[in-house]
Order: sequence, then structure tokens, then C-alpha cells
Amino acid sequence: MSHINQGVEQTFESLAVNSPMSGNIQYHVVYVAKDGNDSTGDGSMGAPYLTVVAALAAITDNSAVNRYTVKVAPGIYSENNPIQMKDWVSIEGYKQPVCKITAANVNSNLFTASANPVCGLHNLALSGVTTGYLLDVSNATSLVLTNIILEDSQNGMLINNAAASVTADGLQFRQSTGTMVRGIYNTNGFLTATNLRVREQST
Repeated sequence: MSHINQGVEQTFESLAVNSPMSGNIQYHVVYVAKDGNDSTGDGSMGAPYLTVVAALAAITDNSAVNRYTVKVAPGIYSENNPIQMKDWVSIEGYKQPVCKITAANVNSNLFTASANPVCGLHNLALSGVTTGYLLDVSNATSLVLTNIILEDSQNGMLINNAAASVTADGLQFRQSTGTMVRGIYNTNGFLTATNLRVREQST
């Protein structure tokens, strides 16, 4: 029996990869939903995982020709951070802000970008870090961000590697209480940002 209702299945179907193969590259999808289960789920559309952490842990054969997308259904997900991203794996929400990932450990980074090469975050809101960063790019990586909200945290994104390359389109900083001190702190690396928005008490 499916762990997810018909509405969520329709959401997943709208996010489905249209072409499972492109040349010699294979694309795979692992699903996460609020009524999924990390113990009994297998990451399929009918039996998704409950957390992004479990979905990433299940991916062990990722490579340049074997790529993955973790697709996240609407909801707020409290994750056991820091979350280590993986090479050739992207994490994609249905849309922000209805897909939000919050830090269970407020004193740790939420996401750490993979060492090398391409990984990505798309259509997600990230929140809940008191110290550390919502996104730590301290590795040599090619990170792609699309429609990402960084909110309600002291620090947004750290870029601290000369070989790091971050491309961000539709990046938004939003702070409802307190002040976001460092939205983007680029000490060493390369950033291309378009459609950047800053709201409320972010500085």
C-alpha cells in the first residue's frame, strides 16, 4: 500500500524526470514525503523516505553517468544536520516556500556541499541555524542553486574554497525575527548570482 496520498503522488508525477536516459547518462529519482518512512520506505514514489538524510544515505552508486535527484514533497522537514551533499546528486522541492528543510541541530551547518563535482539545491526554503551556516561551500565543487530561500538563521551561505564555483538563480534572504548577519560570506571562491532578493532584517 502506498505511504502517500493521491495528491502527493500527483505532485511527484509533476516533478518526474521526463527522460530517464540521455546518451550514456542514466538519471534516477529518490522520493521524500511527510508520510514516508525511513525504515520501511525504499525511495520509490509509492514508498518514499521521510527525510532527506535517509534518501541521501540510500544513494551509493552515484557517478557522472549515474545521476540522482532527491525529490521532496510539500512540507516542513526537520533534518539531522549537518547534511553532507553528494556528487552528481541534486535535491529538488516541489516549490519554495512550501518545501522547507530546517535544522534539528541549531549549532551546526544545515548543508555541506559535496567535494566534487556537480550537486544542486532547487525550489527549497532552508532555515533554523543559530550558529554556522545554512549552506557551507568549503569544498571544491560546482554547486547550482535555483529558487532557494535562506531564512530565519544567523548566517546564510559560506563560500570558502578557491576552486568552488556557485551559480545561484532566484536566491532570497528572509528574516522574520532577529538579524541575518551574513547572507553570503565569500572568503575564497566564485559566485554568480541572478535574481537576488533580500527581505526584512537580513543584512
